[in-house]
Formats: sequence, structure tokens, C-alpha cells
Amino acid sequence: MYDYEAAEFAGNMVKPGSSVFGNSLIFLARSLAKIDDTPWEKAPLMHPGSYIVDSRRSDAVIALGIFLLESELKFKEKIVQYLLNLLKGLPSACWLDDNSHSTVQCLPLSENFTFCLTAILSDVAVRDEDLKDQIVHAQMEVLQALAMTCQQPGDITEEILCRHVIPAFIGMIRAMCLTQDSENGVPLFCSFFPSGTLKPKKQESSIDSMDHLTYNSFRPIIYPAMVPHIKALSDPSSSAQFCLKNHSLENVDNSENSVISSDGQFAYLFQVVGAIYKHKESIEKEKKETEGSFIELSLHQLQSFLSVARSMLQEKVLQSLDDMASKISHLGLRDFPYKSFCEIISFVFITYFNHLIEVQSGEFYMKL
Repeated sequence: MYDYEAAEFAGNMVKPGSSVFGNSLIFLARSLAKIDDTPWEKAPLMHPGSYIVDSRRSDAVIALGIFLLESELKFKEKIVQYLLNLLKGLPSACWLDDNSHSTVQCLPLSENFTFCLTAILSDVAVRDEDLKDQIVHAQMEVLQALAMTCQQPGDITEEILCRHVIPAFIGMIRAMCLTQDSENGVPLFCSFFPSGTLKPKKQESSIDSMDHLTYNSFRPIIYPAMVPHIKALSDPSSSAQFCLKNHSLENVDNSENSVISSDGQFAYLFQVVGAIYKHKESIEKEKKETEGSFIELSLHQLQSFLSVARSMLQEKVLQSLDDMASKISHLGLRDFPYKSFCEIISFVFITYFNHLIEVQSGEFYMKL
């Protein structure tokens, strides 16, 4: 169940990577990706220390993923191994919810970060056969580790489990439902963070333009990374203005128009609980047109995932998680939009099962 009252705004609700810092890193990553001989030292890499993740480190990983994908997997040996190490460290990561430089998000930091990290690696897997097995194997291992932590938390407190571990588990399964967007050849993850190139406006005559002279009429002197934020604040129809006026998501429906923000049509993936990317065409049709664009699991990997699903969907496990979620939701934390986990965990599993049915070859189901 989604708690709209918990999703209150301190300003404009934005997705990861949309802060000034994050936008600057993404701008740098895209610029470096276009350079043929980019030195390794220039790669936008930020070491996470002892797996401490905050908003800035999350933005750095997003920028690194965009650099890797848009540069056609440049430095893939070093970067992919780095990303895999981050992925394997998720079950024991320390999450710092630092909102000092960014605005409030609906979904927890751990869910958005895990979603992005998994999506980056999945995009790499569909583009490099040599790395596919290594990436999928690591994803399954981490998914199993997160599921085990959810069921047997040990010394982990209920607050850490509900705010960080379970959302990370949910974010990982949501990202595993993603496949390559074959419509324009752009890596799917990169399309979540569009470059935001502005379309040229029709020029007016000098006389008419003097009558409508505004601040925006002057020569642009704003750094490109700042443009989306300025536009969001100046556009009366933007989500920024809507949030500033209403300060809440209460009474707002879940339709596509209600979650599209000024910084991209995919912002709902980072704002709406359980949001799944919708493909414009059926996967079956895309499979016929594009070879190697989908990740098919091996028989062992399918059995591993089914084992995780069976263990997590037990009634006593879901009831236990719901009891903990109910306690944490009463604390009034602004970055915890859940009142229960039962429905959302069931939903993401069903969504991924549907994805597997469309992607996998029929011979696997005969063996299961």
C-alpha cells in the first residue's frame, strides 16, 4: 500500500541524478563518452569507501553508467568489475539519507540506487556476451542474499530493514524486468536520463520581440545542467510549481500525466511505488527484430529465482514484513512511502514472472 501522506515535498520532487551535482556529473559523463581517447583518470568514478551510499555517490554511479553505455563500453573491464563490487556490497551497505543538496523523493534512496545499478548492468549484459553470464550470476547471488536478510535480519534493526534492505530488494526485481529499447538503439538506462536538448524556437521579428522582452529573451548564460531546474520553476504547468502549491501528493491519481516531471518522461520510475517500465511494443515482436537484446536465464538461474520467490511469498514472511512496515510508517519518516510490503512484493514478483514468460524459451519451462 502506498502512503501518499508520507510523500510531502520540500520543493521540486526529482529523480536521482537531477540535482545540480548529479546533472553536472551526467553532463560531464556524456561529454567524456564522445571523446575517442578518454584517459581512465577522467572517468567519473567515485569510490564508495566502505560501501557508504548517499545521494552524491548515487549520482556518481549513475553518471558512470551513462559514460560506460554511451561510450560503447569503454574501460568495461575496470568499470563493470567496479559496478559488480558495488552490487555485491548492497546487502551490507550503509545508507546515508542526506537531503542537504537535493529535494525529497517518494522512493527510498536504497531502492532508486539499486534500481539504477541493476539497470546499468543489465544494459551491459545485453551488449556484451562475454560479460552476460558474470552479471546475471552476480545479480542472482545478491538477490538471494537480500531475500535471506529480509527473512533472517539477525542484528539488523527493523528500521534499517524496512528503510533500506527491503526497498533495495524491490528495486532490484523492478530493474530486472527491463530490456533493451530497440526503437532508437539508445541504451534503455540512458533514456531514463535524457540529455534535454532544447528545440530551437521560431524567431520573431525585432519589433515583436521588443514587446515580449523577458528574462528568457537574453543570451543564455546559465550552465546547461541548471537549465532543467530553471525551466521547472518558470513553467506553471510543471510538477515543480504543482508541488510548491500543493505540498502533497494527496488526492493525486497514478495516471501517467500525474507523474511526468519536467526533467524527463521516465521520472515516474523513481517516484511511484512499484513503477515498471512499459514497452511500446510486445517483447515477442522485438525478439524477432533484434537478436541478443534480451537476457534469458539458465535453468539453474530460473530455479534460483523460483526458490527466492517461494521463500519471500510465504504468508508468515509477508505478515512479518507488514508488521514491521506498519511500525516504521507511524514514525512519520518523509522518505518511507510504505505502509505494508505484501502487495508491492507480490506485484514485482508477478511482473518479473510475466517478463520471464515473454523472454524465455519454451524448453526451459518443460524442464522446470
